[in-house]
Amino acid sequence: LAGVVGALFVVILMDTVAGNIWALPAGTDPTNPESMRQAVATLPTAAFLLLLTGWVLAGGVGSYVAARFATHARPTHGLIVAFFVLVATAGNLAKFPHPAWLWVASIILIPVAGWAATKLVARQATSQSMMG
Repeated sequence: LAGVVGALFVVILMDTVAGNIWALPAGTDPTNPESMRQAVATLPTAAFLLLLTGWVLAGGVGSYVAARFATHARPTHGLIVAFFVLVATAGNLAKFPHPAWLWVASIILIPVAGWAATKLVARQATSQSMMG
């Protein structure tokens, strides 16, 4: 749960930053799918790169936190959070048209970030057990 909360915090933070840099066009109705589709179509590539960075960081941070707090099966806990972030991201991507490269990058990079985070936790746990 702590990993999911950590991931959610990162996503909210990065979405807020992106929203402050690239505000949606005036008159965009967030409750209207067509209005949102048109607004998303106006965003520059840099906005999508920042969103992708947030999603990948969320996968990594969330996985790290989950694996770090887990008392057993650390990699499994971490990868479950990465999977959660991936599913949430896919849901977001499916809601409105996004560039195809964003789908591909998300599907590859979020699990990689989760895997790398769990490996980092495992390495730290091994180092600590060797020292103590």
